[in-house]
Amino acid sequence: MQSELLALKDVLGMLDGTLVPIFPPDKPNQAYFCRKGFTAIKALIVCDASLKILTINARFAGSSNDSFVYHESGLPEVMEAAYREDHCCLLGDSGYPNLPWLMVPLLPAPPPGTPGSSYNKLHAKARNLVERCIGVLKCRWRCLLVPIHYHPAKAGRILNACAVLHNLLLENNMPLPVDYEIFIDPVEDPDANPVDPNELQMLPAELRREANANRQYLIEHAHWYLNRAAKLELENARGEQPFSQEGNHLFIHTHVVVIWYLIGCL
Repeated sequence: MQSELLALKDVLGMLDGTLVPIFPPDKPNQAYFCRKGFTAIKALIVCDASLKILTINARFAGSSNDSFVYHESGLPEVMEAAYREDHCCLLGDSGYPNLPWLMVPLLPAPPPGTPGSSYNKLHAKARNLVERCIGVLKCRWRCLLVPIHYHPAKAGRILNACAVLHNLLLENNMPLPVDYEIFIDPVEDPDANPVDPNELQMLPAELRREANANRQYLIEHAHWYLNRAAKLELENARGEQPFSQEGNHLFIHTHVVVIWYLIGCL
């Protein structure tokens, strides 16, 4: 059901990082100054298609990049085990490395109409869910929008508590805040937080080949899915015409049978 909602096969969820402002901690505190110019903690969030938070790790300094947070969060080991057992993966932006269990978009962006473009389109659509999830979280708990006057560790626990309450509200079918979209983190330039090329080269060659093969499979599936959706939409549009070609054939065939029956009765 999860993959059907996302239109991509074998996808468990989407991940992204977010910044939560905090009051400047005791010096030395340079690590907590994020690239946006304020002190913050950096959190990694994974959600599913229903915006339920599957995991959250809020123990990183604001200057940490997404790839570092991912590798130090303990999530890679969990996802590798899940991938080996159920062949599932996560979707992340270009700030993460492409791994067999973590699929990222193609860069540079492929030309429109190509299989790669279809993949990037569905990838971005699915990844938008985690951005919405973070927007809903911050909209519901406005304390995450202003500097938290606690030590970074306690600020992280406050964020964790907000995530638990967020899931409880979803499970009890509470409607989403009507204005949550204004709290969604701005979309960043893909070049603003790139993965270190040396990090990718340090991955085992077999792991890189497996990751590229998995992404190629999703590329082909995404292109098939979008072409199939366009074809079904066209067929449905034709089916709404008052007199379809198939309907005319059935009408004529029925009347021919009736005429032959009447002739046989004469």
